[in-house]
Amino acid sequence: MENISVSVRVRPLNRQEQHDGAAWKIDKNSMFQIDPFTTEPERSRDSKYALDHIFGPEQSTDEVYGVTAQGLIRKLVHGFNSTVFAYGQTSSGKTHTMRGSADQPGIIAMAVQEVFGLIDTLQDREFLLRVSYMEVSSLLQCLSILMLSMAYQCECF
Repeated sequence: MENISVSVRVRPLNRQEQHDGAAWKIDKNSMFQIDPFTTEPERSRDSKYALDHIFGPEQSTDEVYGVTAQGLIRKLVHGFNSTVFAYGQTSSGKTHTMRGSADQPGIIAMAVQEVFGLIDTLQDREFLLRVSYMEVSSLLQCLSILMLSMAYQCECF
């Protein structure tokens, strides 16, 4: 069973973006960036993006988790593989959403808590957990990982 869902969390505008008049218009599961250099309020800078879920700046990480990852965690405990993948430009909020903070946990902390909570309710089963977490912050890191992977695969044959 394969199922891919694409979601976006729009972060609050920073001071520079507010000063420049930048804004995102969210309409149900579509979004586009408003062009601040025109007097037409519905004119966008680029294409309209249609996604499975769009979370505005006012929505909490808990809400994002509930819609995007919680169902995956429940399937995981019943034997399905699951992946949560965060992608975006620098300062777009990936680390804040995934790691969170001490007073506002991120998706990773919520997922770990849920996994162990669900395991506690299933006393008649034994579990083997394998978890990977990786943060790639530059193209150079990405290329290094790919080169190491390719070298490892070549040594195996």
